[in-house]
Amino acid sequence: MSTPTTSADGARVSVQLPPHSAPLVPIAARQLICTVAETRLSEDPDTVRTGVTVVVTGPDDRHTQGTSYDCSVRAVPEAGPRA
Repeated sequence: MSTPTTSADGARVSVQLPPHSAPLVPIAARQLICTVAETRLSEDPDTVRTGVTVVVTGPDDRHTQGTSYDCSVRAVPEAGPRA
């Protein structure tokens, strides 16, 4: 099985799904977009100011696009000392 190919240009990341892969259902596309966006935000801190745009291209050349602003990333507070 082939793996997707990715390329990044600043705050824009392109993901090309491999040939013969099945179309992604909307929730899977959103998960992929958010995972890629979060990875890019951690790799390039300058993108935090601008946000990250992710474009996923399927084997049928259909494009799905989303941004890091569309994703809900919540920090889990660290457990502090209990009183």
